[in-house]
Amino acid sequence: EIERKGIQSLLIPANEIAEELGMVRLANMIMMGAMLAMKPILPLDAVKKALEEHIPERHKKTLPINFKAMDKGYDFAKG
Repeated sequence: EIERKGIQSLLIPANEIAEELGMVRLANMIMMGAMLAMKPILPLDAVKKALEEHIPERHKKTLPINFKAMDKGYDFAKG
């Protein structure tokens, strides 16, 4: 627990959640979802839409699992 004004912290077991999804490399997307839940600088759906529009075609098949990871992180942070 961080004891400082203006700082919000939450321990997120991103690696464990990523392992549950079957891919440890998803930890970054879990963290992104959690960050958007805690500090909603953009709506989660807007980030997903931006990824859909800008990710190279050869990587689009990975979007569903990445979106699931983002949702898991978001839900974890929201509690």
